[in-house]
Amino acid sequence: MGGFVSLVTLSLVPVSYPKEYYVTAKVYDASGTLLKEYNRSGFVKDWVQLVMLYYYPSHTPEKATEELYSTMLHDIFREIEYDKLLI
Repeated sequence: MGGFVSLVTLSLVPVSYPKEYYVTAKVYDASGTLLKEYNRSGFVKDWVQLVMLYYYPSHTPEKATEELYSTMLHDIFREIEYDKLLI
């Protein structure tokens, strides 16, 4: 639906395209036993609009995705540290 609106209005009406991302980290001990599994999810919205083209070079979807992954991994490592699994 968003692509149709963008096409019909020649990208004058802003349209968002949400993308979901998931990270799963499994922590094992030396013998291969699963100690704990950590899951995180998040989403990034990409906006398409003709007027926003000047804004694009400093706020790319790749940069937003990288920041999301960094935040999710940081949160997982913080929880692993709190659980004292890496000794």
